[in-house]
Amino acid sequence: MSDLNPLVLAAILRESLGGWFWPLVVAGLLLLALVVRGGAKLARAGRSPLRPVLAGVVATLVAGGLAMPLVPRWTLAEFSALGGAVDYAAAFLLALAPGAAVGVVVFYVAASRCAARGRVLA
Repeated sequence: MSDLNPLVLAAILRESLGGWFWPLVVAGLLLLALVVRGGAKLARAGRSPLRPVLAGVVATLVAGGLAMPLVPRWTLAEFSALGGAVDYAAAFLLALAPGAAVGVVVFYVAASRCAARGRVLA
């Protein structure tokens, strides 16, 4: 396990994702920037992040649930390959990746609107 370091993990991800590696890194950094910017807007306005965070979490879970039937296609399997509870749980966890992207966008929009409205949220 001493050989498992961030550089090795990056190399494994690069091999696994192929041409998708760098676009996904850029997308992840953009999503991180949206979270930081939304949080900064709320802090500047003196607003609570509770409702925007809850909106983002709910959007993540809903989008993940909607994306779950697509997961077997990403892994080049059929939906009938999901046999047990562990398979469905793994499919849902994989579906949370695009769901999290939706959740970040919802958080940013909610945070921007709450900060602009000037009302206290919690």
